[in-house]
Amino acid sequence: MTLIVCLDERGGMAFGGRRQSRDSLLLLDIFKTVGKERLLVAPYSEKLLSEYGRVKVKDNPLRAAKRSDFVLLEDRAVGNLKDGIDELIIYKWNRHYPADLYFDVEPCEC
Repeated sequence: MTLIVCLDERGGMAFGGRRQSRDSLLLLDIFKTVGKERLLVAPYSEKLLSEYGRVKVKDNPLRAAKRSDFVLLEDRAVGNLKDGIDELIIYKWNRHYPADLYFDVEPCEC
C-alpha cells in the first residue's frame, strides 16, 4: 500500500479539524500519481475529493487497503498499521502551521 500524507515543516497534519491538503494543484498531482489504482480515504476526506471521483471511502482506509492501493490520510495517526506501508508519499509545505495532529511515523520506518 502507498500512503499519501500532507505535512507542514514540523510534521503537522491538521489543526482543529482543518487539513493541510486543501490545495487544488496538490489534489491534481495526487490523482495523477494514483492513476487508475484505487484511492482509499476516510469519511473526513470524502467531501474534499468527491468532485474528482475515483475514491473509495472506508471507515479505516489503512486496514482496508490492499497492496496496490493508495491511501490518503488526513485525520488520524498511522499507529501500529505502519508495517502495511510499502511506499510513502509526503507533500510537504514549507510553512509552520498550528497543528494538533502530527504524523506519527518516521519516513525511514516504512
